Amino acid sequence: MDSSAFLLSVLSGFLGAALLFVLRELILIPSRTKEQRKRQQVQRQLEKLYSPLFMLVKYSEFILTDKKPTLTYIDDEGKKDLDSTILNYGYLADDELMKLLPQVLGPAFYDARNNQTVQQMLSLILSGYEKLRKQYFSD
Repeated sequence: MDSSAFLLSVLSGFLGAALLFVLRELILIPSRTKEQRKRQQVQRQLEKLYSPLFMLVKYSEFILTDKKPTLTYIDDEGKKDLDSTILNYGYLADDELMKLLPQVLGPAFYDARNNQTVQQMLSLILSGYEKLRKQYFSD
């Protein structure tokens, strides 16, 4: 084997390795990182906001078997948990739900004018929870 053929094979090996490195660094890793961040965001939304709200809705649905689910069947401790969840993790809510959450915060929770708002919130909580679960488990 002459030296020019040897240098050509070594150079083609280096170019191939460099091309694979560039593809990995510029295409594969950024897309994987973006997917991981999206999955972490969905997981955080589920864990911190939507699951606690969903469980509260399902709890009230179980307790009030002959009525529609609501957020209003909770004790003082449950109310503190609800307020804490909204204050700490309300930013994780979808835009529509985020606009409604302050209406059930603190004493506003007991305002009779919230009946229609609560029904809208329940719909958003249930649909948001299901959408996020599907996203989380489809990845």
